[in-house]
Amino acid sequence: MDKAIDPQVHKQKRNKLFRNVAVTVAVFGLSLFGINKLLSPSVERIDVRIAKVEMGEVSTGISASGVVVPRFEQLITSPLNSRIKKLFIKVGTPVTAGDAILQLDSEQVVIALDKLNDQLALKAVEKKALQQNQQRQLRQLHSNKELLEIDLASHKVKLSRYQILFKDNTVSELDVNSAELVVKKSKIQIRQLNSQMQDIKQQTTTDIERNMLEAQILTQQHKEQQQLLEHSIVRAPYDGILTSLTEQLGKSISKGETLASVANLTSYRINGTMSDLYMQKVVSGQQVKVTLGTELVFGRVSQVLPSVSNGSMQIQVELNEPNLAGLRPNLQVDLEVVTEHTSGSLRVKNGVVFNGGKIQEVFVLRDGIATRQQVKIGMSNTKFVQLLQGVEAGDEIIVSDMREYEHLKQIQVQ
Repeated sequence: MDKAIDPQVHKQKRNKLFRNVAVTVAVFGLSLFGINKLLSPSVERIDVRIAKVEMGEVSTGISASGVVVPRFEQLITSPLNSRIKKLFIKVGTPVTAGDAILQLDSEQVVIALDKLNDQLALKAVEKKALQQNQQRQLRQLHSNKELLEIDLASHKVKLSRYQILFKDNTVSELDVNSAELVVKKSKIQIRQLNSQMQDIKQQTTTDIERNMLEAQILTQQHKEQQQLLEHSIVRAPYDGILTSLTEQLGKSISKGETLASVANLTSYRINGTMSDLYMQKVVSGQQVKVTLGTELVFGRVSQVLPSVSNGSMQIQVELNEPNLAGLRPNLQVDLEVVTEHTSGSLRVKNGVVFNGGKIQEVFVLRDGIATRQQVKIGMSNTKFVQLLQGVEAGDEIIVSDMREYEHLKQIQVQ
C-alpha cells in the first residue's frame, strides 16, 4: 500500500525546480548577451579620429604660391649717357635718404655747362648793345626833331607875316602859298621823325624780347645740365636697403638704363602665382589667406596681371598688416584666394572620410554607438567641411578612414 507524500516535501521539491529553471534562464540570457557582444563589431576610440560638429565660418578658395616682396622698391635709372666712375657702397647695404650710391662720369656735362655759360654771357652783351643802340638812335632823332621844330616855328612866323603883308598887297599870293608849303613840309618831317622813333623803340623791344627768350632757353638748358651734374652722383631716394647695383667700373651706361634699386623694408606685399585655369574666378578685392609659418594672416587681391606665361598667371596681394615682424624679402608663402565664404554654418574638421561628394554617408557617434548617417556637404577646405543636412551642432563624426566598415550600419566605439 502506497504511502502519502508529505505536502511539505512536495513544496520543497517544487521550489527547487523553480530555482533551477530561473538559474538556467539567467545563464542562457547572459550567454546570449556575451555572444552578441563578442560578435558585434567595435573600435577603440583612440584608433579613430572624431570631430565635433560646430557653428563657424567655412570658406573655399584657390591655392597659390607667393613670394614676399617690399611694397616700395624704386629703380634708379641713369639721367644721361655716361659711364660708371666710382662705387660708394655694395648690394645689401642699408641706406638712408640721400646716401651716395655711385658716381657717373660728368665730364661732358661740365663741358656743356661751360658752353652755356659763354652763350648766356654773350646774350647779356647782345641785350646791352641793343639797348645802347636804341638810345643812340633815339638821341639822334630827337635832336633832328628839335631842329625841325625850330624851323617850323620860324616858318610859321614867316607865314604869319606874309599873310599880313598880303592883305596890304605887299607880297603876292604866291609868296603866301610858298610859306604855307614850307610849314606843312616841316610838320610832315616832324611826324616822320616821331614815327621813326616809335619804329626804333618797337624794333628794339622785339630784338630785346627775342634776346631774352633765347637767354631763357639757355638758362633752362643750363639748369638741366646743372641737375645732371648733381645727379651724376646717384643717391638713395629714401631709407631702405640697396637691393641691386651695376658694379662694373667704366661700363658705358645709356640714359634711362637701370643703375640700382632701393627697397623700403618696413612694408611688404606678396606676388602670387597660380594656374591660369582660374583666370575667370579671380578678381581684385577678393580675400586672401596667407600661411606665414604657423601663423595665418589676411590680405586682398590688389591686381590681377593680364599676362599668362607657361600656364601660370600672376596676382598681387596687399596685406592687411604689411609691416608684420615675420615678413622678409623673397620669403615663400602659401596663399588661398577665397572665392566663397559663410560665417554661420555647421562645420566639422576635414578628414579622409570626406571624398568630395555632395551627398555622403558618415558614422555619427551618439552614446557610444556610431551609426551610419547620410549628410549633405557644402563648401570645404583643407581644415573644415560645411554640413548642410543630416547632423546637428554637438554631434560627433568619425572623420578617419572607415572603408572597412562601410557594409555596417552601426559600430560600437569603446
